[in-house]
Amino acid sequence: MTAGAFYKPKKSKTKPLGEDAHFICDEQQTIGVADGVGGWAKHARNLMENAIGATQKQPKGNVDPKKVLVEAFQNNYAKGSSTVCIITLKDNYLHALNLGDSGFRSAEEIFVPVEAGDMIVAATDGNLASLAVAVSRCKHVVSPFTVAAVEAGFDCEAYKGGKYDDVTVVVAYISSDDPMEID
Repeated sequence: MTAGAFYKPKKSKTKPLGEDAHFICDEQQTIGVADGVGGWAKHARNLMENAIGATQKQPKGNVDPKKVLVEAFQNNYAKGSSTVCIITLKDNYLHALNLGDSGFRSAEEIFVPVEAGDMIVAATDGNLASLAVAVSRCKHVVSPFTVAAVEAGFDCEAYKGGKYDDVTVVVAYISSDDPMEID
């Protein structure tokens, strides 16, 4: 699995680095994204930094995302909360753990079969909810943010466009060179 990331923080004088974080652990074929909830940027960044260390402690080719998240959380002394999604390549499938809205609608653990040529995209809600930074600034588009605002009882016209937010995307490609089978 070959992975790369893109991160664009929203412009903010108080949080110039934004509230999202991510990690890529090539040697364990594991990726993760996090979004600090309610402005808890340091919590999200510490969580992903701790996740790298926790991932590297796992047996080669046998990463357990739940154990990684538990260890990362237990070693995170920053105040706050965060959504998080950790995905690892294991045998011929992806093993993913998600808490919050970074790709799934509820906390869950999933297993998805993969094969050479597959692409995996993990992203924070700044990408998924707003679709793109351009949409979040466009005041005539009915976006997922608009729909959620209307469902919560707010005026549709006041919430057109997206929720301007940090955008973090990690993309991974499954190649035929990946060690898909554990010896």
